[in-house]
Amino acid sequence: MAKSFPLRLAVLLSGSGRTLENLLASIAAEKLAAVVVAVVASRGDVRGVQIAEQAGIPVSVLPPAGQGLEPWSEQIFTVCREAGADLVVMAGFLHLLKIPADFTGRVINIHPSLLPAFGGKGFHGMHVHRGVLERGCTVSGCTVHLVDDLYDHGRVLLQEAVPVLPDDSPESLAARVFAAECRCLPEAIQRIAAGIQGPPHGRIEPRSSHSNPDPSPGALAAMTRSLGNVIADSLAVSLSYGERLLKELPPDRFARFAAPGGVVVASNHPAFIYGHLSLYAPKVLLQIGHPAPPMPGHFEVAFSKDATCRDDPEGDLYPPMDEVLTIFREGYRMVTAALRSTPDEAFGQPNPAEGRMREAFPTIGSVQAFYCGSHMMMHFGQLSAWRRMEGLPPA
Repeated sequence: MAKSFPLRLAVLLSGSGRTLENLLASIAAEKLAAVVVAVVASRGDVRGVQIAEQAGIPVSVLPPAGQGLEPWSEQIFTVCREAGADLVVMAGFLHLLKIPADFTGRVINIHPSLLPAFGGKGFHGMHVHRGVLERGCTVSGCTVHLVDDLYDHGRVLLQEAVPVLPDDSPESLAARVFAAECRCLPEAIQRIAAGIQGPPHGRIEPRSSHSNPDPSPGALAAMTRSLGNVIADSLAVSLSYGERLLKELPPDRFARFAAPGGVVVASNHPAFIYGHLSLYAPKVLLQIGHPAPPMPGHFEVAFSKDATCRDDPEGDLYPPMDEVLTIFREGYRMVTAALRSTPDEAFGQPNPAEGRMREAFPTIGSVQAFYCGSHMMMHFGQLSAWRRMEGLPPA
């Protein structure tokens, strides 16, 4: 995941900032080889903002009120991108986010229960501990997990159990669980940096006084050499550029030829470019051994490599903008996650294509690097030219 230390962290918070304090203390004590490069707060009147400011960390206050999920999420991840964050840590962040493709597998959360128990919308802070006591549980704990588009749903990376005592109150149980969080979160971040993806099937991993090893240079070098991570990093750059190219793009021009000065230029328009690129996400997934969602039949007809881009003034030749972009984004979101989890051996297998494609790209790895890199950027270059002809500013 990471290429070198210190790991660059962006921290998202909504409240007191105790988890941020814990991370900063672990970094100061040289127990965590990381640096917090940005803090994003969903409220400006919380102690977490003060902690970040006192530590000299850039803070962005981005409240969700009045904004849709996707634009608000994009604001947050734009801050993370511009800060160069390797990993985003939700530290008492109480809101659902839409994770963009380039941050798939790079956002984690710390939750004060043993997920999937006492997780989901509304289960946070004291609500969790009260629920544990009301249910009569004898064990609770904390969970570090990957974040996806659902509350407390992503893959478990690390858990630590704590006993529930007969005389516990929500406050006393919360204190014991938070002490476990202070151990568990820094360790999980170290393990991510070292390429250790957590216990299989999310089981609770036994802990000991020696359970927090520093990642070795060899482990870091192995992550750096991972072909899947290298291709995914290239894809992330391409996808980020693709999102910028959509800014200020009028939906009614999505499937129209550019017309500079009233002169129509027959070149690929945004609908055709994003639709065409959407067809390659399932190809990448299948070739590296991952399941792929079915592609709508009308996409295959309208956007294949043999199809011709056509002007669509009536809006009846191509799917609507929302449909095209949803399939494009979801497809490459899956591709990004799949690339990062695919072993190098799979990329060394022969390219199953024939003819010129096999000659140019003899292995699975080389053809996926093409599809996720230069092929995508070539089409985005066409879109950049279309934007300029339309009089839109450069992306």
